[in-house]
Amino acid sequence: MAGARRLTETTISGLFWTTLAKGGQAILQLVAILFLARLLTPQEFGLFAAAMVVAGFSAIFAEIGIAAAIVQRPVLESRHIRSGFTVGVILSLLVGPGVYFSADLIAGFFKIPKLADIVRLMSIGFPLQSISAVAQSLALRNFRLTWLALVDAGAFALGFVVV
Repeated sequence: MAGARRLTETTISGLFWTTLAKGGQAILQLVAILFLARLLTPQEFGLFAAAMVVAGFSAIFAEIGIAAAIVQRPVLESRHIRSGFTVGVILSLLVGPGVYFSADLIAGFFKIPKLADIVRLMSIGFPLQSISAVAQSLALRNFRLTWLALVDAGAFALGFVVV
């Protein structure tokens, strides 16, 4: 009975912190977009939006469900964690250069020639993202939801708003 109560409390606390962090992140994103809309020309803002679409789409292939597998695996051993990390890094090392060398094709698809340079620059970040994917999934698996929410919100604020 005490275990079920502890799980309920952890779930409610995690839900609160996750909602607070995601809500804060949404507000920060709105503020950042408002500032960008005022600072950038419509063409530059469209370039930014297209780059964000490419980044979001590419991240799907760089992650490919590794985090979900770690969270949902009934019995998790250290070899699973090592394998997930290794596969994640290898995928991101494939996706990053793949996006880099496909930048001209991507820019042609969007019919925005200037997008190629931005996509090339963005592709450098994919290997960096994979380093944290397994750690985030382990935090989620271990119900470290408060910590995860604060780290996500802080990283977003620092990386998206401040930069």
